[in-house]
Amino acid sequence: MNNDNTEITYKFAHIGINSANEDDAKKTVDTLKNLFNFRFFDVGNSIIVEGPIEIVKNSGLGKNGHLGIETNNVETAILDLEKKGINFDMSTASYNENKELISVYLDLEISGFAFHLLKSR
Repeated sequence: MNNDNTEITYKFAHIGINSANEDDAKKTVDTLKNLFNFRFFDVGNSIIVEGPIEIVKNSGLGKNGHLGIETNNVETAILDLEKKGINFDMSTASYNENKELISVYLDLEISGFAFHLLKSR
């Protein structure tokens, strides 16, 4: 819990799958599109596929990729997880225009996947 007695929440947001390069990422997207008729859109360094799938165009964090975890308050979630012995890679932190922390990776890999917190929308 944070100081104003609001419970911190966590929710699965998406899976990010690493690719060797952009061509490999496009092959993965084409396969998912052909099998399941998923829609997709390119956002620069990754391709978002319908459903919570992100195909990363390179070898990003995590041996296999990453899992995005939404939370209602990233800074409070950091405090909560630090109490559980988790460290964070603050070099991965992202902030919005109001300088509010909206994303950061945990310094942790589970079964080949990195994890990052994302502010709930």
